[in-house]
Amino acid sequence: MQSSLAREGLEAVYDAIDDGAGAASTFAASGQAVRRSARAAALYGGVATALALALAPAVSQAADVPREPQEVAELKETVLVRAEPDFDAEHRGYVAAKRPITRQETTLPVLEKRRTGAEDRLWLLVRTPGRGTRRTGWIPASARLRREVYWRIYIDRSERRARIYYEGVERSSFRVVVGKPDTPTPLGSFFVEENVRNSKSAGIGPYAIALSARSGVYRQFAGGPGQIALHGTGILPGALGSASSHGCVRFSNKAVNYLGERIDAGTPVTIEE
Repeated sequence: MQSSLAREGLEAVYDAIDDGAGAASTFAASGQAVRRSARAAALYGGVATALALALAPAVSQAADVPREPQEVAELKETVLVRAEPDFDAEHRGYVAAKRPITRQETTLPVLEKRRTGAEDRLWLLVRTPGRGTRRTGWIPASARLRREVYWRIYIDRSERRARIYYEGVERSSFRVVVGKPDTPTPLGSFFVEENVRNSKSAGIGPYAIALSARSGVYRQFAGGPGQIALHGTGILPGALGSASSHGCVRFSNKAVNYLGERIDAGTPVTIEE
């Protein structure tokens, strides 16, 4: 499925819902959606992952990285997020059912589950997309489907290195480019919103992995809401290991291809100093 700037109007609506910013995403210009259905995962995902892990060098367990999978919720409809697990609680805005670039179901990490009220209704505390580094809220579990992701990404901003984990075991480590001092890569706990396949003419490598993170400097950038992404170096200036981006994290094209072939929406991404 091809995505293009022709959908800017629709994307602006979703950005306004999720982020309060009426602008289209930067990454719509070159995207071919990376769609991973449950059926496809059953057919080839497990085999591909098993083969990749078998070929990967063995690395010891990281003490501070969870081994258990991250539970995620796939939205079936646009949902109102609340401050507490109660239908009378304060609203924290809406999250759209689908992402604007790929049109994939919105996938949110589940941080906590709680049953409340006389009806013993199950609620999910989820991480949500948009501006701010600690965006969370409660949604009723009845409105979504749940599954799990096994990969996690940790980025050390001062070391300028990304480490990729599967079930708590480090599988790869990559030197990266981070934001300049005046346009720093934001710190915090985020997640992958969309995995976008780029055309060769995009100039930023084969994939752009759009995060829930937003720039602390740019309210808008290149037509988008200042969204942070993991993408390739492409034709961009700045050597790996430098701080020279506008806030995005740049990988070698080979490294971002590795990520693009494995990382799904909902994958946790931690950016540390």
